[in-house]
Amino acid sequence: MRAAIDVVAPPQSDLTTGDKPRSGHEMTGPPDDDHKPGRLSYSDARRRVLDDFERSYVTEILTEARGNVARAARLGQMDRTYLIKLIRRHGLSAG
Repeated sequence: MRAAIDVVAPPQSDLTTGDKPRSGHEMTGPPDDDHKPGRLSYSDARRRVLDDFERSYVTEILTEARGNVARAARLGQMDRTYLIKLIRRHGLSAG
């Protein structure tokens, strides 16, 4: 049980007793004094990770399907039109 708790809030956490977790519904304004320069917001960091994953995954299934979009969609168990959307979003080519 301790290991699961450490994953959520490690002992060397930056949280202090004065910090309040946000519910996600509050409006946020400009960064305050606690914001570290160069740190991405959660949504920007999440988008970057998802973009990297999508690009890598689509490249992998297209390579395995030798550029055949219909086959790649079947390999990825996704709709062909969605795969085409991902290919365009990431500037990839099927061939």
